[in-house]
Order: sequence, then structure tokens, then C-alpha cells
Amino acid sequence: MNTNRCLSRSVCACWLAAATVLSAAAPAAFAQTPAPRPRAVAPAPPAAPDSPAPPAPPAPQAPAPPAPPVPESAATRRGDLGGRPVNVQVDVVVSDQAAAGAAGRKAVSLLAADRSYARLRVARQVPNAPRLNVDVRPVILTDGTIRLELTLEYQPNVEGSTETASLLNESVIAILKPGTPLVLSRAADPASDRRMTIEVTAAIVK
Repeated sequence: MNTNRCLSRSVCACWLAAATVLSAAAPAAFAQTPAPRPRAVAPAPPAAPDSPAPPAPPAPQAPAPPAPPVPESAATRRGDLGGRPVNVQVDVVVSDQAAAGAAGRKAVSLLAADRSYARLRVARQVPNAPRLNVDVRPVILTDGTIRLELTLEYQPNVEGSTETASLLNESVIAILKPGTPLVLSRAADPASDRRMTIEVTAAIVK
């Protein structure tokens, strides 16, 4: 009987030892392996800015057609500015008449090439002196008449008076027949009874 008790104690001790070993190994067997830590990912470098696209080449343009040739005129062949190679003589007569006296006449003559200017100045170098200034430009037209541009300034001399006579200033463009006189104007002095008349003749000098 003692033997059985001893055997029972030995068996119990073996079971206890085995249970202890199993209880100690069970947590280790069933314990879960910890998940690996995630690796730190380096941030991606910033994207480079998009470079602008190169400009498109300009579209080829068709060359402009050449300008048509300008017809050469006779004046261009002569090498002048369109005037004829002739002179025009311009005669200007200023008639100045007072009520109590005979009419006085002041005449000037100028020569100018076709489409050119001519000017004449007659005056004394004293204040309020009488003067006669004339500018002309004749243009021979295709029908043979003369287109005359005239500017005239006339101040007569008043004898026996200390007052200055009235000044006549005229600018006119007229068509003249060669060699035929033409009265351009008649004017009255507003300060007296004096009357002035301007007459012009133009002739082509060949």
C-alpha cells in the first residue's frame, strides 16, 4: 500500500511537472510575432517646373508683288520738275489816280521760267516810304493759256502830305491768254478819293 502511494505521488509529480512545462510553453507558442515597423519613405523630390514650349516658327509669307512701273513722262525725261523749257514775261501796271489829278502809272516787268517763281522789291529804306513789291509764278497749261499766281504790295507816295498813304495788298490766281492784258483788280482808298487799278500781261518768250 505504501508502494502504491509512492507510485501515485510520483505520477502526480510527473503530471504536475508536465503541466507546468506546457503552461509555460503555451504562451510562447501562441504568442504572435510583432509586425515589422514600416520603413520611412524619403519624400519625393519636387517636380521640376515645366519649361515653356519654344515659339512656333512664323508662317512663311508670300512675297509682295512688285509695284507696276511708273510711266516716264516727257518732263521726267527732260530731268525737270514738269515745267516747259521756256520763259514767261509778266508785265504788271499799277494805275494810281486821284480825283484832282492825272493817273500815275507804275510798271514792272519780271521774267520767270515755266512753273518757277520770280520776285521784285522796290522801296526806299526809310519809314513809311512808298513801295512796290511783286511776286509771280506762271504755269503754262496744256491749252496754251497761262495760269498766273500773283502777290502784290503797293503803297504810293502822297506829295504835300505828312500822312502815310493806304497800303494795297493783293494776292490772286488768274488764267491769262498770252499777250492779252487783263485787269485783275480795281480798288478805292478808304481814306481818300484815290483809285488804284492792277493790270497784268503774260507772254511766252520763245
